[in-house]
Amino acid sequence: MKQLEDLLTLLSTKPTWSNKELTEKIKSVKQSITDTLSNNGQIEVTTTSKSFKVETIKKYDIIYVSILGSIPHYCLVYKVIDNLVWYAVITSKEKEFIVHTIKNDRTFQNSFVSNLFFCISKETACESFVRVFESKSEADVIFKNIKQNMLNFLK
Repeated sequence: MKQLEDLLTLLSTKPTWSNKELTEKIKSVKQSITDTLSNNGQIEVTTTSKSFKVETIKKYDIIYVSILGSIPHYCLVYKVIDNLVWYAVITSKEKEFIVHTIKNDRTFQNSFVSNLFFCISKETACESFVRVFESKSEADVIFKNIKQNMLNFLK
């Protein structure tokens, strides 16, 4: 596509680019390509968000949030206490901090769950709602494994 060729030409004009500059250029090209494909009837753009705002958040919900200011991840809600939502991070990479491999959810099958709980505000979680995890019994096993892991760590 012409937009990508133009981007590559532009990138070759400068030896180094800042993260912010690259992000802006790539977003611009992405929007241009999306607009072109949409106008040509090749794609139908219905929504740009992975999440939907809900009024309440519950145990077993899936949310999509940034972890400690980093890359966003899907997360499984463990508990809601007052204005805080406690959750476990779902990741596609198997690393040393994994406590469970997901088996019973079509979207996250063969994904992994981290060994810690994190928390965010209830408002942020409601704005980041995606759907409900498909297997509550598997989620209970995940939560039990994380709690056990945390207890073993504290010994």
